[in-house]
Amino acid sequence: MPEEKNSKFLNAIERYSKEQQKALKVKYRDIKRKELQKAEAEVLRDAYYYIQRKMVAMHKEIDSKVSKAEIESKKKLLEKREEIKKIVFNMAFELLIETTKDESKYTSFLKKSVASISEVLDYSGTVFYLKPEDIKFTDLIKGEYKKTCTVKESKEIKIGGIICVNTKVGISINETLDEKLKSQELWFMMNSGLKIV
Repeated sequence: MPEEKNSKFLNAIERYSKEQQKALKVKYRDIKRKELQKAEAEVLRDAYYYIQRKMVAMHKEIDSKVSKAEIESKKKLLEKREEIKKIVFNMAFELLIETTKDESKYTSFLKKSVASISEVLDYSGTVFYLKPEDIKFTDLIKGEYKKTCTVKESKEIKIGGIICVNTKVGISINETLDEKLKSQELWFMMNSGLKIV
């Protein structure tokens, strides 16, 4: 259901931005046409060399105005896109927080994370970091890891998951939901339909 709302919301924003772009182009096309008509009436009264200089000057001015308007329009669209991204990622953040409250799903996620970490980092002396509220999963982590390890809290983890460090072998693995969400930002910008060209 939230995905449908997000989709409708994103579609509405996209339609709105396209309408705004189209309206801006029409407005500046009208401005350009009116200024050109005025310039042509003036230059017909003057000599040929004056006509040529005036036309060149006007074209530059109009192009500059259009260019500035396009830059301003793109700036506004970029700001709107950033605002949409923040809304979407704040919603995703909240949904992930809710997911961590479902103990069955979250326990399963933690077990899979430890199994994944164990494939790469199967050494004693490893330190697992959890958010303070997740310290209650210490026995689960130690039971799943099968090697001597320590579990500590980390206030850097806001949503949930595990950061795993073994300084002896120089390996650090971030299996947090925070990192997974952050890694989706580029994908979102490329695939959300909010590209600005």
